Amino acid sequence: MSPSSLPEFPAIFHDSYRPSFWRSHPVFVSVVGFLILCALVLIGGLLVSIQTVDATLRGRDALLQAREHVFALELGDARQSLLEADDAFRSARRSTRLLSPVRLIPGIGRYHEVGVLFLESADHMTQILLSALGSLEDATRLVDDLPSLLRAELVDGEVVSRWSALPEQSRRLFLERLAASVPEMQVRSAELDVTLAKLEHTLAQPIAAVLASPLSRVFHELVRARDDLNRFIQAASLVPLLSNASGQSRILVLFLNDTELRPGGGFLGSFAIIHLNAGLLQSIESYDVLALDAPVLRTRTLFPPPPLAEYLDVPAWFVRDANWSPDIPTSMDWTLRFYAQELDEAGSAARVPEGPPFDAVVGARVCGGGDPAGSAEGGYWGDLGGDFGPIAQYRTFGVERAFGGPRASCA
Repeated sequence: MSPSSLPEFPAIFHDSYRPSFWRSHPVFVSVVGFLILCALVLIGGLLVSIQTVDATLRGRDALLQAREHVFALELGDARQSLLEADDAFRSARRSTRLLSPVRLIPGIGRYHEVGVLFLESADHMTQILLSALGSLEDATRLVDDLPSLLRAELVDGEVVSRWSALPEQSRRLFLERLAASVPEMQVRSAELDVTLAKLEHTLAQPIAAVLASPLSRVFHELVRARDDLNRFIQAASLVPLLSNASGQSRILVLFLNDTELRPGGGFLGSFAIIHLNAGLLQSIESYDVLALDAPVLRTRTLFPPPPLAEYLDVPAWFVRDANWSPDIPTSMDWTLRFYAQELDEAGSAARVPEGPPFDAVVGARVCGGGDPAGSAEGGYWGDLGGDFGPIAQYRTFGVERAFGGPRASCA
């Protein structure tokens, strides 16, 4: 049968299979393709978001486990947990990079930025903890009795006595290893400071207001942890002088009283001189600041600058008021200069014995509160009431009574 002789089907069949105008139009095809692409991107973004949240939660849980292991001095388990946290946070940060296109979406990009900054903060903190833990692990290999020493009750100077009983070489090696870890921790701490500053600025933006309330507690926890880490790092920065080649170290401790403010904090009401030998506490001498100022009260001729003179209303410029600059290194320098000048001017009437130069200057607030005001090269401006810092450690170690002499009272 020839094709021309084939029966014709009703026209309705031909019409039903003929493409309509809209189905064949390029615009329709493009729109459908775009919608399908958007759906795929949305599904992919949702999956990546779920992975990011899951990795972040795993990192948080691992950090909490690491903290518990550290408190129990289970250092191997603590390192494993920190490595798991580090891996989880890195995975979460990789996921946020995949989500980076959402930054172009108005109103959503800010939320992505907040998430990235939180993850950066957690990552920096994990690296600092890993570095500190590495030093502690090295110390346990050098000092066999260290876990027992760290578990000791911090009463009646027990830790000081047990630390003193360790061989000098073990003490020195422990302090040297700790000092070697300080530069890396300082770099990480600086990076953490920058990230938290960016995060604080971002949360303060109006568009991120919806995140500010639920995340404020987390942010403040990060800041508090950062401050604790900074105190530890600043205290550890004093370690090199505790393990120097000669073994002998002298630290000048300045006690600030915030009841009379100076540009650099409170007035210097009293001070102490700590003698160390390779980290071993030899002796502590404490003095009221008048031990320096009183012998030269009528003979000192150095006067403060006019603005400071009007504020202080004093006949001359003494150690008590040497904390005149908000720049801590400057205040440290002037305090040491006044200290040496007044001893020289007092001559035989001096009530404080002369000695070799100080290896470091440490400051502590005895009234008020707040965070350390800053640090100087070779010195630390600490907070007596903090959980970290050399002064808090000496106080905790049970030698506070050794300071003995008069202190400036807090009104």
